[in-house]
Amino acid sequence: MSSKEVKDFSITVTSFHLKFVGFWIANNHAERLWMNFALFYTFFGILLALSTEMRDLYYTWGDFGVVCAYLVGVCYHCFDNVLCILNLHTATQFRILQHRLANMCNTNDHEKFHEDSEKSYVLYSTYKYEKFRAHVQQHQELIEFCRKLEEVFNLLVLGQVSLFSLLICLDGYLILMDDAPRSRQFTFLFHITGCMCQLLMFTYSCDCLIHDSMNVANATYQSLWSLLPMDEYGKMLRRDLILVILRSRTPCCLTACGFFAVSLETYTGVNDDICLTNNK
Repeated sequence: MSSKEVKDFSITVTSFHLKFVGFWIANNHAERLWMNFALFYTFFGILLALSTEMRDLYYTWGDFGVVCAYLVGVCYHCFDNVLCILNLHTATQFRILQHRLANMCNTNDHEKFHEDSEKSYVLYSTYKYEKFRAHVQQHQELIEFCRKLEEVFNLLVLGQVSLFSLLICLDGYLILMDDAPRSRQFTFLFHITGCMCQLLMFTYSCDCLIHDSMNVANATYQSLWSLLPMDEYGKMLRRDLILVILRSRTPCCLTACGFFAVSLETYTGVNDDICLTNNK
């Protein structure tokens, strides 16, 4: 990387800084030795600066308990929020796919093929079949994305459902204690309300994913596929429509490590079990 070949000032300055910290393409052995030396003192300076800053932070704050509590709080809330956003985003993509499949065989598109002849109908069915193939590819990508979500978050889902169930059960027990002061009862009342809202948000996003992935079958059947001509591509499209409907009958869902699928039934089941436990 030579800065002599260019005249731009910004490129020259950038090349100088890259060479100073050891990031450039060496042309010979001498430049390679200088590059290794520059990389060494660059990383040494970074580590020295980090150690100095961490030491100053330690003596300034005295203890990292506040930082640890902050990190625990972020980890406690961020995973649920990220998973809910991903679930709702995927469910929205399924709804967009439903709209595209339902309007796939719209009769208004036939105006593009003006001639009322056999060739015109063949071109029309070919155009629709290519359009349908694009929708099927999008459906496969969404199914694969849901499978990756299941692989990444299945253990987290099991931990969250178990943790929320335990917290709600303990909070309900502490609220119903006779000798507990009012302030403690109100504290645990607010805590159980927050846990139930968080569990509801979590299970609602999973439930939306289940229903929207299954509704692809209804949207596929509601398309005007019966108006397509019975030529080669028309028959292929009808046959592939059946396959899409059969695949959509198996919903995309998140499970708790394969034990059960998480949905709104999970939320109601947890609440019913907790009510029965507290009544006993």
